[in-house]
This record gives sequence, structure tokens and C-alpha cells, in this order.
Amino acid sequence: MNLPTCKSVELCTNHLRKSDAELLEHLSGRHFQRFHCEGWTGPVVLKTRYGFVIPIGELTVRGIIESGASTEFRDILNWCISPEENVTYLGFDRDGYLDEDVPQFEW
Repeated sequence: MNLPTCKSVELCTNHLRKSDAELLEHLSGRHFQRFHCEGWTGPVVLKTRYGFVIPIGELTVRGIIESGASTEFRDILNWCISPEENVTYLGFDRDGYLDEDVPQFEW
């Protein structure tokens, strides 16, 4: 069997500004509430024990950017959704990968 695989990226939460982490926290809570109560069509952000998982798709990326993502976070999201990279899931975890080419923030 030769099935396609999903491509995911996991970065350290140090690559997020504090405002981006707060935005993801807000969106994850909003997603949970609306998914269970009203149905949901906005950006999907899942909260994990030490960070977040974002299924990468046009509606979610656009929704996060329109919700106020920083320029640096927008760059990461746009990189993930680009046809060349075609990332399916973007994760942020406190023990995730630190990339020297991606801005890092202390907060």
C-alpha cells in the first residue's frame, strides 16, 4: 500500500509573540464553545497541554490572520499554506523545534 502522508511542522512556542499565543488561546476556546454549541466555521485552533495545533487550510489561515496575527506569525502561516510546502498541521509546543531563521520572542 502506498498511501500519501500528512506533512506537519512543530515549532517551539518561543516563535510566537505573547499576543499571538493569547490570540490562539482565545480562538481555541471560541472553537471549543461554538463547535459544541452552535456549529463552527471559523479558524480551527486546538489547544494542547503545552501549546497548540492548527490544521492548515485557507479558511483557518485567513481567519487567524484577520483576527490579528503578528507579521511574524503571518509569515509562518503563509509559509505553511504555500503550494511548495503544503503543510497539513502546524504545532506549537514549549519543547518544539527552535529554528534560527525564524524570529524568537521572550515573554
